[in-house]
This record gives sequence, C-alpha cells and structure tokens, in this order.
Amino acid sequence: MSDPRPSFELVPVPGTSQGWAREMVTAHHYLRKPPDVRSRPFVYLVAVQDVPVGCLFFGRTQSSSCFHGELTFGSANDVATGLAKFDRWEVLALSRLWLSPDVQANGCLCRPGIVPGFMDRKGKWRSALASAVIRSALAVVGYHYLMAHPPCFLDQPYAIRAILSYCDLRLHRGTIYPAAGFRLSRTNLDGIQTWWTPDVAKLTAEQDLAVREHAVWHPRSVRIRNRDRTLFDQPGEADSDQVADNQRMERARRESILPPSCGSAER
Repeated sequence: MSDPRPSFELVPVPGTSQGWAREMVTAHHYLRKPPDVRSRPFVYLVAVQDVPVGCLFFGRTQSSSCFHGELTFGSANDVATGLAKFDRWEVLALSRLWLSPDVQANGCLCRPGIVPGFMDRKGKWRSALASAVIRSALAVVGYHYLMAHPPCFLDQPYAIRAILSYCDLRLHRGTIYPAAGFRLSRTNLDGIQTWWTPDVAKLTAEQDLAVREHAVWHPRSVRIRNRDRTLFDQPGEADSDQVADNQRMERARRESILPPSCGSAER
C-alpha cells in the first residue's frame, strides 16, 4: 500500500539562483559536475518540510539527433520522412537527479508521513520519493522550461513531448525509471541505457499563449531571429524553405545544445 499524502514540494529555480543545486551535484552526484550550461539547464529544488533536500536538472539533449531505439528524434525533415518520431526541440533530458541522504534509506526524514512511500511484499516500508518527484516534474516542466528558455522560431515545433534520461549500468541499476513510468529505449555498447517517457503534460491554451508571447520579446529569441535574417535572408540567396529550415535549426542548435553524441551519459 502506498502513502498518497503530498509530502514534498518542487520549487522552480531561476537561472541566476541555481548555485546551491550546482554545488550539491558537484559535491555529491556520481558525475561530480553539473550539466553543461550549453544545454540550457532548468532546475527544480525538492523541499521536504520546507527544507531543500534535492534537485533535478532538465535541459536540451546532448545529441541533435538519434535514430536508434524506441525514442528517435532529429530535424523537421527527419520527422517528415519517418526517420524520427520527434523533432529535436520536442525532447528534453533529465540530466541530474540528486537527493540528500536525509531522505534516502535510514535517513532522518525517510519516514512514513514525511516522504511518499509504500509497503513492499515483505511488509517493509520503502520510500518512493525519487519516482514521485520525477512524476511531479513531468506535470509542469513542459511549461516551466519554455518560460525559462522560450523558443526562437514559433513556426517550428517547440512544445515538449518527451523526456529522456541515461542510466550507466556500471554504476546503478536504474530502477527509478520504470518506477517513474519511463520506458527503455536502447542500451549502447558501453552499457549506457536510454530511458524515456512521453508522459509530459501538454501546454494548456493559456500556457501556450504565454510561451508564445514570451518568445516574441525574449532577448535571446530576438537575437537569434535577427541573426538568422542577417545570415540567411539576404536577396539572391537560395529560396528553398527546407534549406532555410536546416540552416536555422543548425544555427539555433549551436547556440543551444552540445555537439551531437547520441547515447552519451549525462545524468
């Protein structure tokens, strides 16, 4: 039997206030570093009894395309031709999840009624905080991320439709992913699993309008649109919509995400 009572809070953190979260993952996460800033990370703090006890980082994927496994993504042309299920801008990565030992097994806050949990088949109570935190984030990150990092080109797909995360089997078993409703997409030759879920809350009409209005005036979005016009919309240049689309995507990719490296671990 699970404990249905809400017992934690997800707190969105502005980019200028991510210091604590970056310090925690640098000191305690097994990768010993926060996500690269070029992934345009967005952070939630996890609070229990008004005390920060963890954090999640979401950001753009390290790869601009991936055509192997159940989750495939790439350019608009890749989607149109059936090579990919999702446009690259429709996918985010859950790149870090860290929880304090205080809310893990035998921690001072790891108790029924304080964090969510369940009784296993042997009658032992176990915490379900990690999977509950991820599921809660899926309900809000599609909106929060786009308000923090609005799209540049509103005529291109921008709504978040999938979340992926990586699991290094050499370091942990990744049981949190199926517990949070993720599905296994692939396992590469290095033993790195890619897990993913399409269960991201869709934007409401009001949220979509807010994102679009924000994108119109946001300095980065304006700068990239203006640069795109300067570079690619000069008279006499190729008049192909597809060429312009590819050029625009490539320029925005270089601004926003890391070089392609499908299957690399960043969790």
